[in-house]
Amino acid sequence: MNNYFDNEDKDAEISAVEKSEVVEFFDENGELMPLPLKGIIDRIETHKIYGSGLRDYKVVAKFSDDEAEQAGYEIQASVLYFIYY
Repeated sequence: MNNYFDNEDKDAEISAVEKSEVVEFFDENGELMPLPLKGIIDRIETHKIYGSGLRDYKVVAKFSDDEAEQAGYEIQASVLYFIYY
């Protein structure tokens, strides 16, 4: 848990850590979709300049290439975006 606070941005206030959310959503006809979106947001911050933001942390043995596309990370980020916003 300390790694969340060790990397704290001095211009941001931490709103929540490890926030679990479940969101039900509807199709274009107003019908409830059979499966909700579920996610755990690692850290939610409110930045003085940039507003609300989400931080996701990974525990890894090595970092991936910054230039390589990481489709799994992008899908996870988009789900968390829709859950939070």
